[in-house]
Amino acid sequence: MKTRSESENNPVGNAILMEWQEHRSEERGSLSGNDDFQQRIAEAAFYHAKRRNFEPGHDWADWFKGEAEIKG
Repeated sequence: MKTRSESENNPVGNAILMEWQEHRSEERGSLSGNDDFQQRIAEAAFYHAKRRNFEPGHDWADWFKGEAEIKG
């Protein structure tokens, strides 16, 4: 398991986090229903990636897991 400092220095993880935070900071009122749905999937996928320390090569799996969670 990686230490906190190793995770913080992970460029892939940091890039995903920055992109998610940037998207998250957008005005929520401007999102359409589909955009809101996509945002919720992206957030769920981010947390899946975070749990596995942002190991590359699993982005689609993270997305599909997040989508399945959101769809219920």
